[in-house]
Amino acid sequence: LFGFYGFLRQSNLAPPTVASFDTKRHTCRDDMLFHHPGLILILKWSKTIRGSSQPELIPLATNEDENICPVCAYRDMSLAIPAKNKHAALLLVPPANHTGPATILTVPQLQRAFAELLKVLGLSTTAYSLHSLRRGGASLAAANQASHSDIMRHGTWRSNAVNNYIGSVGPKTKVARCLATANAGCLYWYLIRFTCVPSPMREGRHQSVSLVNSVHYIIFLLLANLSSLYQLGVLPKSHTSTTILAILQRLRTLYWKTL
Repeated sequence: LFGFYGFLRQSNLAPPTVASFDTKRHTCRDDMLFHHPGLILILKWSKTIRGSSQPELIPLATNEDENICPVCAYRDMSLAIPAKNKHAALLLVPPANHTGPATILTVPQLQRAFAELLKVLGLSTTAYSLHSLRRGGASLAAANQASHSDIMRHGTWRSNAVNNYIGSVGPKTKVARCLATANAGCLYWYLIRFTCVPSPMREGRHQSVSLVNSVHYIIFLLLANLSSLYQLGVLPKSHTSTTILAILQRLRTLYWKTL
């Protein structure tokens, strides 16, 4: 969530090794301040911020959905994995069996955890990486009519390299608007029609994906996209769409219980 909403590079999230952690360069707990609109992240160093440059202040706004709210996530993390002092690393690994001190989360550990999440979602671990969070956040901001200059400032870009991140958002937004016009019956038909699909051949036998898990999985993906479209104003805020989202929210809860 920090990487997505803050357009952060992986080096802003964690150090490459425990030994290389430097409080003057890497993000510490003391660099996160509760302030309007939610949190302020003090970014001390990156490829575009050097020692002589002033730190950048990156705001992270509170989200109405607590499941994807960076402020709620930081508060919960701070309570679950408290730091010994304000100079501790932002992201810590809890001790095994809850005994001993927490250790610094490194970039390789973060990469492995991110890859495991991609596998759970059935996504390619080669097509997506931690840098996809930076790209995805910038793309969503552009789709929501944030200005080019504001996106550059938020992501600490110093060149037009930002265009490589947000240049193709326009056509995708048109597709999203087309999908948003589908009624509930149409969505339901496609959901059931394309759910129980065969998995690749394994050990010479044809295995199929569980219908229930597949339905829950696709519903979860639909919920993620429909919720975003609803909040951005792309999906009409009618009684019907509100009801659909309420149903999908319930089904998403059921999906997580099956994992």
